[in-house]
This record gives sequence, C-alpha cells and structure tokens, in this order.
Amino acid sequence: MKIIVRQVLRITQALSRMPKVMVLTSVVTLFAVTANISHASTENIKAREILNLPANRLAEIAASVARTYGEIKYDAAWLDDNLELLIISEIFFKPMDKNLPDGCDVRVGALNLSNVRQSMTDTDIVTIGLEDVRISQFCMPFQWRAVASMMGVSDIEIPIVQIVLKHQFKSAQTSILVHSGGVDVVDATLDVQFDYVSFNREHYGDLPINARLSSINLRIDNRGLWEAVSILLPSEFSDPNLAGSAVRELIDEFSYLLPNAIYQNFVDQIELAVNNFVVNPTSLSISSNIKKASGLVISNESFMYPETLIDDLDLKLSSGNSKKDKNITGEMISDILSGNFANYDDEVLLTLGEAFLTGRLAPKNYDAAVLLFSYLKDNGISQAEPLLINAYIKQEKYEKAYQATQSLASVGNYESRTLFSVIEENIPLEKVLELQNTSLYLLADPYTVFSQNFYETSHSFLTGRRSIKSYHLAYFWALLALASGDVRAETLILQLEMLQNKLSGEAKEDWIASVSEAQSRALVYWQSKAN
Repeated sequence: MKIIVRQVLRITQALSRMPKVMVLTSVVTLFAVTANISHASTENIKAREILNLPANRLAEIAASVARTYGEIKYDAAWLDDNLELLIISEIFFKPMDKNLPDGCDVRVGALNLSNVRQSMTDTDIVTIGLEDVRISQFCMPFQWRAVASMMGVSDIEIPIVQIVLKHQFKSAQTSILVHSGGVDVVDATLDVQFDYVSFNREHYGDLPINARLSSINLRIDNRGLWEAVSILLPSEFSDPNLAGSAVRELIDEFSYLLPNAIYQNFVDQIELAVNNFVVNPTSLSISSNIKKASGLVISNESFMYPETLIDDLDLKLSSGNSKKDKNITGEMISDILSGNFANYDDEVLLTLGEAFLTGRLAPKNYDAAVLLFSYLKDNGISQAEPLLINAYIKQEKYEKAYQATQSLASVGNYESRTLFSVIEENIPLEKVLELQNTSLYLLADPYTVFSQNFYETSHSFLTGRRSIKSYHLAYFWALLALASGDVRAETLILQLEMLQNKLSGEAKEDWIASVSEAQSRALVYWQSKAN
C-alpha cells in the first residue's frame, strides 16, 4: 500500500512541474478520446459518424473556451473526408463588451481547417479559412460608422479570409500568407517569408520566437473603395499633380516618430506612389528590401531598437502601375507554347515554367511545365532540372523522374538523395534495379577506381548522394572496402546480397548475376593491385 501511495505522490509531483497548457491539453485529449470510444461502443452508428465525433468534440471545446468572451453559436461541425477539411458552419459571435453598442455581432458562414503534408519536402501546410464573414456596423467606432454611411456601406462583408502557414521541418523555413477582402471595397494580401523560425522558451511571455525574416510584402488592391472615397475628398487629393503633396502634408506632423533620413526617404516614396495611384488606382504595395543574406533577425531584442529594425527592413512603397510589370500575358504563353522559345530569355521561360508548376501567375499545367523545363535543361540551365523532376512526380511519371534524377545526381547535386527516396516509394524494386542499370552510361567507366576511400564511394552509390544511385556499384565498392580492412562495409554487403530475397523470377536471377559480376570485377582489380 505504501508503495502505491508513494507512486501516486511521485506522479502528482511530476504533473505539477509540467506546464499548465500541456496538462490541460493532455486532459482534453484524454477526455475527447475516451468520450468517443464510450459513445461509439454504446451506439450502433456509421463509420462516418465515428469520424465526425472528434470534429464535434473539438468544436465543442473551442466554443466552450470562446464563450468566456462572448455569446457563440454554430450550426454543425464535421470532417470532409474527400478534401480533408474540418468544417464548422454558421458561426454567430456576440462579444461581451460593455463599451460596444447593442447589435454588435459577427457572423461566419463557415470555418475551414486543413493540414496537408508534402512528403517530398517535409513541409506542413496549415490552412485556416473563413467564408462569408459579416461584421455588424455597430462593432465599428462611431466615427468609422459615419464615414461608412457616407460611402453607402453598412455592415462589413468579407467573402473569404484565408491564412496559410507553411513550415519545412528540415530547414525551419516558414511562410505566412494572409488574404482578405471586402466586397466592392479592397483585397489585401500579406506575404511573410522566414528563412528560419524557432520558439524561444526564455521569452515565452513576450515574443516566443527567434526568426530570420527574408521578406515581407503587403499588397492592397482597389476593388471600388477609391471610387467611393475620392468623391468625398477635397479636390487636391484626386489631382495626380497634387495628391502626393497633399498626403505628404498630412503625415508631416508624424515625422518626429522616425529619424529624419529614414522619414525623408519613405515620404518621398509615398508622394510618388500616391501620384501614380491616382492616375491608375489599381493597387499599392509595401515590400521589404532586406540586404542581409542570412535574413533579418527578429527576436525580443529587435523591438527594443525600432529605428534599426525599420532601417534594416528598408521598406519600399509603390503603386501597381509604377512597379515593373511581371504579369504573364496570354499572348506570351501562346507564343512560347508554340515553340518560339528563342524569343524569350531563360529567366522568363524559367518563371513561366514555375508558374505552370505552382499555379501562380498562370493556370497550373504540368505538361506545359515539363515542356519548358526540358528545353531549359537541354540548354544547360541547371535550375530547371530539379523543377523538371518535380513536374514528372506531379504527373506520376516516376520512371522519367528517376532517370532525370540520375542525371542530376551524376553532376553531384545535393537534392538527388531526397528525390530518390520520394520516387522509389512509388516504383517496385525490380524497376528500380532496371533503371539503375540503364543509367550506368552516365559514367565514363563505371568500374574505374578513382578513389581509395572505398567505403565512402560505396555509400554514395548506395544513397545517390552526389552520384548516380546504383546498388550494383555500391556492392562493387563495398567489396573493395571490406577487402581493405574497413569492417563498416560488411553490413552494407549483407544488405545488398539480401535484396534477392525481395525479388522473384527473372529479376531475382538478374540480381544474382549482378552480384556475381561485381565480385568478379572486384577480384580482377584486387589482383592487379597486388601485382
């Protein structure tokens, strides 16, 4: 009995040392799982209903937490198996704030949550989407409501708000994309790119991250706001010769907030951008111009020196028509896809190929991407080869992808090892061995002993790290390594010899013959060395 009591006390002490959030999460998870099991075991329900139990439980927990801040209701929560989405529909939220007038509420048609894993790059993509958002005019300050009323706007209606978070676990590269827009008002897109992101426990109370920012861009596209506002403004604000100066006068009173040099540089940009915008009111963009190759370090200390931070960001303001036009026109696409590659430089073709691969700047089309990347690869553009392989993988043409990866590996590219692992998951071992055998032509003489570091060379052929991938050559070099006294090669040899157990029929006979040939060639080399 004493032993049991002692163990209980130890567990209690251990739990007390755990962060409260972790304990709460564990309890909630346990509650959700056990509730689902008990519910499923007491009722005869369909498989889909079982899958929807965690979704409903998660929605209930979130609603319970949110109800400490206001009245909240929702219609339903479920999992969309086909799109892998968690959906909560018809959300109503009325904040508990005495300072807000009666009638302030927020309605959301649907909240969508998804998490997609890109196995090839070890990247997680989390998407949070809000559809048909309506914010009551009574949630706005009185002055804003007056201006909105003059513009003929009552409630704020936003068709979609989307937040996309991407994090690559291998490099900790992270991106944040936020897009929102109001009907007939504006569209806004914020794009933030980090070279590295990690959490910092030391400053968890303030800014819990340590990151290296590579770029930040905010773009605001006019969808009718300017047309509604401009008629209410004094005439000088809509005159392309006076608008910039008028805005400059308005913001001059805030010049004390920044060092003079930084302020003068930015206000000059504002004046020019405003004049250009009045001429063609399409969009305004603010972009960073970070010059540090390693990125701009963002941490708690960064915000202690805002002047240095602003200077390092080197923000650039421009209007849509004052920026270099990067649009890909339909005429350009037609001309290029007709085979007129020579009319365009390689950078344009590479950009268009990436557009076809990603679906940005042009509709996604893998066939067109392969066409462009193949042309660029044949013309010696090294950046095109990994992109070509990715396009083949998207098309599920794994054999072509494997052959192209062998070519990439033959020139010592570091990306080949990861690409091999992705492709080989989709090709049987028999086909892998066949493709490896047909790639030996990439080497002038596959059996030339060009290094005395036998084991490292064997390992390179085994993994495709900076060399073609060939189990046959890996075995050949491993034989030389073991004969030279490197016992590490013994395990490698056994692994390769055991491949025959995974093969059958003609493929098994071919591999046994391949092993025999490698042994013969290794013996011939050893005899010549002995002499």
